[in-house]
Amino acid sequence: MKAKDSIHVARCLNRLKEKYKLNATEVKQLKDLEECEVTSIAFTENGGFDRRNGEFYPEDRECNYKIRIKYREKDTDPEKILVLMPVYELQNIRKPILNRTPLSR
Repeated sequence: MKAKDSIHVARCLNRLKEKYKLNATEVKQLKDLEECEVTSIAFTENGGFDRRNGEFYPEDRECNYKIRIKYREKDTDPEKILVLMPVYELQNIRKPILNRTPLSR
């Protein structure tokens, strides 16, 4: 089921936009998810999710993000991971932020 067709998923995605200060790219990525099947939404205040594999780590690491969303573009596609809100960007440390590419279609 597409995210836009699920009231629960749509509410969760809207709540993320309200709770966190997302940049324009991240807001667009959430909008793009409306056409996908969202299988999991997770977020944290402490630690973060690794951008490479989506695993949670309790400590703040350069490759951690505060929001992880698992999704499929089509029912038969393999599951993908979208991570938002880099930990080090939140701490105002100027480090290169990777994984800021929009969803592929």
